[in-house]
Amino acid sequence: MGGRRGRLIPEEMRKVAVVLILEANKDGARIWKACEALEISVSTFERWRNGYYSDNRKGANKTVARKLTKEEKLKIIDISCSVKYKDDNPYKIHASLLNNSIYIASISSFYRVLKEEKLNHHRGNTRPGTSHNKPPELIATGPNQVWTWDITWLHSYIRGIFYYAYTIIDIWDRSIVKWAIHDREDDVLAQELFQSAFEENGYPDVFVHSDNGNPMKGISLMTLFYDLG
Repeated sequence: MGGRRGRLIPEEMRKVAVVLILEANKDGARIWKACEALEISVSTFERWRNGYYSDNRKGANKTVARKLTKEEKLKIIDISCSVKYKDDNPYKIHASLLNNSIYIASISSFYRVLKEEKLNHHRGNTRPGTSHNKPPELIATGPNQVWTWDITWLHSYIRGIFYYAYTIIDIWDRSIVKWAIHDREDDVLAQELFQSAFEENGYPDVFVHSDNGNPMKGISLMTLFYDLG
């Protein structure tokens, strides 16, 4: 079946070979052993499994891929939008179908049909994913306009025990506005730090930037920010 005779194998037989090898693998057989039984190489099997059934070697006879019928396109859409597959990408759907001895079209055909119907990224009745725009960049033209803060681990003399440095920095001149060292991460401690920083700087109309760590989003700190506008 393999070697120079490989180019003589009809496309439908190649599809059947892929299904048979996958069935044998599912039953415990090694891929290479199943390929050996059909006298094809593992690379040939992988190429066929990925939908490349034509012979792309130099000098080989080239044939135009068969165009999908309307029924086949509808079948791809119906299966891809089903409850079982609506959250899977075309590659995963295609592989799952082959594992169940079902072949409809190549992976590229799945992608192409779903792309045409704008179904590559969202299918079914669930709400489509939303993209979150990047927040506007904050630029300071003077002190107490933009503060940034974070919590950094500090090593102790005892292995496995750390302290936590809470630090607020003014991005205008990189100066430290306020700092404190504690034995834990806690939004209440962060709230106390900011309360002192605001008091010492006359409650400036300042933007505060941070990452999304738990202490940064804690209710105590968020309540303080909300109260101060």
